[in-house]
Amino acid sequence: MIPASPAPYNPVQAAESLKKLEALSPETICIGHFGFHGDAARWLRGFREQVELWARIASEGVDEGMNLTDMYNMVLDSDGEAQKLVSKNPEAKRHIYSSLAGFASYARWVKTRK
Repeated sequence: MIPASPAPYNPVQAAESLKKLEALSPETICIGHFGFHGDAARWLRGFREQVELWARIASEGVDEGMNLTDMYNMVLDSDGEAQKLVSKNPEAKRHIYSSLAGFASYARWVKTRK
C-alpha cells in the first residue's frame, strides 16, 4: 500500500484520522480495490506510520531543496512496503511519485506559513 495523496493533501489530518480509527479497535478493515482484511488495528497503525514517514521525508526534502526523484529514493530506502510494491510492480513507481507530489506540496505550503 502507498498513501494516496493527490494535491492538496494534508498528512497531519490523515494521521489524525487514522489514529481515531485505530481508537475504535476495529477487527476488520475494507480497503478500496484491495478487499477485506482482519487485524485492522495493525493495518491502520502501519498505514499511519507510513503517512508519518512520507511526511517527514517530504518535509526534509523540501527543506533541503530535493527534487521528487531524491525523495522517491529516500522513500525506497526507508519504506519496506514501497520497496516490495515496486519490486512486484514497476508501474507502482508512477503512483509513488504522484503521492510524493502531494506530500511535497503540503510540505512547501507549511514552509511558507512559518
